[in-house]
Amino acid sequence: MFHTKTFEDLLLEAIDDAFFSLGESAKTAIYFHLEKTFAINKKEIPNHLQGFSNALERIFGIGARHIEIQVMKNLNLKIDAQLKKVHPHFLDPDLTFEKYVSQKKANYNTFVNSSNFEVMTNGKERQK
Repeated sequence: MFHTKTFEDLLLEAIDDAFFSLGESAKTAIYFHLEKTFAINKKEIPNHLQGFSNALERIFGIGARHIEIQVMKNLNLKIDAQLKKVHPHFLDPDLTFEKYVSQKKANYNTFVNSSNFEVMTNGKERQK
């Protein structure tokens, strides 16, 4: 039997990993600064996401977005790993490479057709 972690635990692990990518000393300093300057205790971050995000922005400026993106990537990996470990039936054994590519193509075309943006091809041509 597998133990399922709470979403909050997975989020805290994802944040911890993102901070650790900056180095152990930086991670310790960030948590210290969050607690002393912004009154955000590590364990309370999941309950104060807006304050946490604002604090990161005040600490790192525009660089906070890179940390938040890394947290999101880490969280996605942790959730996927947790779901596969606990609920392997979520995996579709009939999903082939061709089906995957076809689904991605359909998603891409839906996005392109519903958006008004340009795609660079060969670094020269533009498609709308």
